[in-house]
Amino acid sequence: MPSGKTHDRLAWLTSPISAISIYQATQSPDLAALGWVAHVFSGLYLSPDLDLQHSRPFKRWGILKVFWWPYAKAIAHRGISHVPLLGTATRLLWMAIAFWPVSYLLSRVYDAAWLCPGVWLFVALEIAAATHYVADSISSFIKKRR
Repeated sequence: MPSGKTHDRLAWLTSPISAISIYQATQSPDLAALGWVAHVFSGLYLSPDLDLQHSRPFKRWGILKVFWWPYAKAIAHRGISHVPLLGTATRLLWMAIAFWPVSYLLSRVYDAAWLCPGVWLFVALEIAAATHYVADSISSFIKKRR
């Protein structure tokens, strides 16, 4: 598999794909910027490798990784976490459950519509995850050919 550094680089290098795609679809620079940030955040913090306790994304959460520990124990590596759409949805659901008090408070303070232009946010998160899946697949293919 590609190293954590490679996945991190890919998160940064492929982030314009999310921003450009969202801008083309919405003509909204604000949503495009949100897509760019969501893509990078997803690549660095919501990676499919959150199911590995020794992974860079898992460790990046610092003290908050305690919320991801049960997820890492419950989800087999390269299982549901690496299934397109379902893996991203599972991580978002886990995050919503683990951090629901914060989400609830923010929804009370801010307009919920501003907080979650959901579809476009999910698109950016999934594009980031897809780059991870593709990198893993290419790496596996190359290793099998050797």
